[in-house]
Amino acid sequence: MKKKSKYLYSIIGFLIILIVWYFVVYFKIVEPILLPSPKNVFIELIHLSKSNTFWLDVLSTIISWFIGLFLGIIIGIVLGILLALNEKIWFIFEPFVEFLRSLPSIILVPLISLFMGVGLDSKILSVTVVVAVTIITTVGIAIRGINVIYKKLQNAWHLSTYDTIAKIYFPEISSHLLVAVKASIPLALIVAIAADMLIATDNGLGKIITDSMAVFNSTRMYAAIIVVGILGYLSAKLSILIENKLIHWKGK
Repeated sequence: MKKKSKYLYSIIGFLIILIVWYFVVYFKIVEPILLPSPKNVFIELIHLSKSNTFWLDVLSTIISWFIGLFLGIIIGIVLGILLALNEKIWFIFEPFVEFLRSLPSIILVPLISLFMGVGLDSKILSVTVVVAVTIITTVGIAIRGINVIYKKLQNAWHLSTYDTIAKIYFPEISSHLLVAVKASIPLALIVAIAADMLIATDNGLGKIITDSMAVFNSTRMYAAIIVVGILGYLSAKLSILIENKLIHWKGK
């Protein structure tokens, strides 16, 4: 499908949602206090955009999202490789890593805040831990699944640890790693928003949502949710861009 057609269908889908939303409110299928009109939400969104506090909230969420994502990827790659290089070490830590990975990511947020307290550092650490666990598991399993022939070549050529990682392991796990990074981008945003909502912080989009919900200010709550949705949409586009740039042969 051509790009113009994609954009056209996307606009049509957006308009359908707005029309359905408008009629649901107009015929009072849902109480206005629970679902305000699109017009009121749009006005509130404009009002928020004129506030410096709102942009501090957006910036706080983005900072915890991106810093946590970056640190989680770096830490995950390093620990994943180090753990997987030795079979015994990998099997010692694998149950612990798999246990953390199987937990819903949001559960780790209050646990981390219990030890780290509240604030931006706690939010960043929450995102970092969740992303790192995802990357560690992916890298570890990918390395453990490398063809035994490559491992025999490593021994035959007497490769150093650095050469083994750079010339054998990293090229082999790169596609798996990219998939994990792509999945981690929206996951990091989810954890960042959850941290805003569950940790008593001064700033964050999640804080706007919880504060608005507490006083039944649904208009502001929906406005904040729309901003989160926009960030989520941009994160999805970012992950696709990264995939297309790094795996440029995909679909060809």
